[in-house]
Amino acid sequence: MKKAASGKKRGKKRGVCEVCGGPIGADRRSDSRYCSDRCRQKAFYQKHTAEKIERVSRYQRADASKRRKFMREYMRQYRQRQK
Repeated sequence: MKKAASGKKRGKKRGVCEVCGGPIGADRRSDSRYCSDRCRQKAFYQKHTAEKIERVSRYQRADASKRRKFMREYMRQYRQRQK
């Protein structure tokens, strides 16, 4: 028979909301991480917004790199034509 995972095992404080730090009510599950649906939704929004920003900035860096490479090649060909 398996033992239930405790909050200490996951490194989280048991009974404290991860978003607002408020107490998690007795009516919530024992493994709850958030005190309310509002905090759960806020955590989801924050996590996915951060991931979206990272994805966009990664693509922008890739696009900038491609533009620089294109311009270097273009200018190299331009200089050769000028000779």
